[in-house]
Amino acid sequence: MSYGKTYWYLFYRFAISQAGYRHIDCALIYGNEKEVGKAINDVIDEGIVTRDELFVTSKLWHTFHSRQRVLEGCRKSLSDLGLSYLDLFLIHAPFACREDEDLWTTEESDIDYLETWRGMEDCVELGLCKSIGLSNFNWDQTLRVLNECKVKPVTNQVECHPYFNQSQLIEMCAKYGIIVTAYSPFGSPCRPWAKKKDFSILDDQLLTQISERHNKSAAQVILRFNIDRKIVCVPKSATRTHILSNIEVFDFKLSEEEIKSISELDKNWRIFLFNPYSNHKYYPF
Repeated sequence: MSYGKTYWYLFYRFAISQAGYRHIDCALIYGNEKEVGKAINDVIDEGIVTRDELFVTSKLWHTFHSRQRVLEGCRKSLSDLGLSYLDLFLIHAPFACREDEDLWTTEESDIDYLETWRGMEDCVELGLCKSIGLSNFNWDQTLRVLNECKVKPVTNQVECHPYFNQSQLIEMCAKYGIIVTAYSPFGSPCRPWAKKKDFSILDDQLLTQISERHNKSAAQVILRFNIDRKIVCVPKSATRTHILSNIEVFDFKLSEEEIKSISELDKNWRIFLFNPYSNHKYYPF
């Protein structure tokens, strides 16, 4: 589903000013950083929040992987957002594409993501961002960055939900002090390529039973499950009702038995395969 510019402005303004969200997850490829930035700056100018109270993340796209282009990509997001710094800047994925005005090109570039990481470190040194991290990196790629870096990645943002719980990656990241951030925590039920035969995580019987026990929704149980595993969640919401309900997860906790039972739902079901890039040298899956 495509949303207009006014929608995104109102969406983020509501999330920050009325629902109480403070972590704003952005990316150049989302195409709405100007609208997000206007919402952020308006609520700051109106005294609703201060810049220090917000945690703003953006991501470097595949066509900006050379060391110099990393700086361009970061400055592009900062310009669109109308901000002087990012709290967190991520490499959106480990593979690089040809440097092109067409962001959706799938033509491969052989730029090593270690070169890209040097550019990310430059961004920290120049004060363009406070911290840097990874997204969609497998463990071997993450470890390679750790072994070569001057500035350590603080997080790896990956697909993570009860049917793909990433337990091994989470365990390995924890050993090195890397926080895992979960995107698509509900299994992205509104994804355009969903098939009728696909799993529906929000309708899972166990999650329904646990949600009824706590007088919560299945979505809230999933978010709490990740919080109790010390996983940061960035759920996507399309309505004000969901924006509000997704943050109402701090007034209950799951039992150890409930966490264990949800963990056992894992089906190794990855939804985001990045198929157009599957032949790339640094394809992570």
